[in-house]
Amino acid sequence: MTEKLNNQPTQPTHEALWPSDLFVQGIGWIIVSRFKSAGKRVQAGIFLLDVFCMG
Repeated sequence: MTEKLNNQPTQPTHEALWPSDLFVQGIGWIIVSRFKSAGKRVQAGIFLLDVFCMG
């Protein structure tokens, strides 16, 4: 039984996406996702990031 579990391909459990020019534009969206149940379900959070924010 343990051999069957160890032979399963490893899939990423999370991913983060953001624009490549985030620090040039100064503002942008960041999307963080977590995959559950062998890729059948996804939980996601979307954040607005202002990198030039002073306070």
